[in-house]
Amino acid sequence: MRARDRAAVSALRTTLAALDNAEASERLEAAAQLTAPAHAHRAAQLRAEAAALLHLLDGYGTA
Repeated sequence: MRARDRAAVSALRTTLAALDNAEASERLEAAAQLTAPAHAHRAAQLRAEAAALLHLLDGYGTA
């Protein structure tokens, strides 16, 4: 692999991680705003989705 390709891959991974982190934060914020009992399922789903994104981000940091 050429050095230029490695730099591009690294830049793309960093950008994707930042986007995933922002998305996870948005989902957690949305879940925090859903306080009515009728929205409990949706809030739990948003928290689970955020956790999945954050788990993926942890995997990128160790690879």
